[in-house]
Amino acid sequence: MLNNGESYPKANELAFNKIGGNKLLIDFTKPNNILGYQYVKSIYDIDSKIVPITIKRIKNDFHDSEIKDSIASATSIRNQLFHENEENIIQAVPYKSKEILDNYRLNYGAWHYWQNYFTILKYRVLTMSRSELKKIHGMKEGLENRIIEKISKATNFNEFMELVKTKRYTKTSLQRIFANILTNTTSTEIKHLIAQEQPDGIRVLAMSPIGRQWLNQHKQQIETTIFTSNKKPYPYQTMDERIDNAYYSILPIPVQQRLLKQSYQKPIFKTSQ
Repeated sequence: MLNNGESYPKANELAFNKIGGNKLLIDFTKPNNILGYQYVKSIYDIDSKIVPITIKRIKNDFHDSEIKDSIASATSIRNQLFHENEENIIQAVPYKSKEILDNYRLNYGAWHYWQNYFTILKYRVLTMSRSELKKIHGMKEGLENRIIEKISKATNFNEFMELVKTKRYTKTSLQRIFANILTNTTSTEIKHLIAQEQPDGIRVLAMSPIGRQWLNQHKQQIETTIFTSNKKPYPYQTMDERIDNAYYSILPIPVQQRLLKQSYQKPIFKTSQ
């Protein structure tokens, strides 16, 4: 059904209807239902003892862009933040979350939303060759040609998205491809990672005293290398650095330098709870 040009959500719905007829009680075009199904499928695939429990979504939909109640979609909360209406989210998030968001804006000076990355994305697309774009993970069926054509005409990210998206390519799938363009993540890299039976190494970002004790007791039983400091390069470090540089690129230069230094010059593990 994807081969017929349907989007993934629509193809998903048609496939389930074909298997189960019209008796399905779940709308498989809804993002949360698609994700929930994959969780349940994985639980059964690995024969886990986890018992899945579903909770009905109420008062808002996944794509709602306005906060209308104390229960709001993440999309609506982000929309208010990106339009600098931070006070409007008070009714929809815990006080502690609002405090963390305020501190982030104060310390870093910008939100990470697509419009802030548009100029960099445009530069990347227009300075890459078509063959280079074609190698980006997620790029297929000549999409690179459409991206090059439309980005030259767009004056902002939302306009660019409206020009590029089709029934086949949803906004979400395109955003993943754009992120891969910004970080120069290729299909070859991803295929290599997927093909591995186990990772080349595991980087520990942080751990509590309990976690540190558990790791000390069990590290001999773990077959792959555990990296708890930055004294030597760890696998995927180059990829991590590309991602960090792209993510921080919209922030003021001093903030970029501080965050990059924090990522790669300090010990990776922490002992606080």
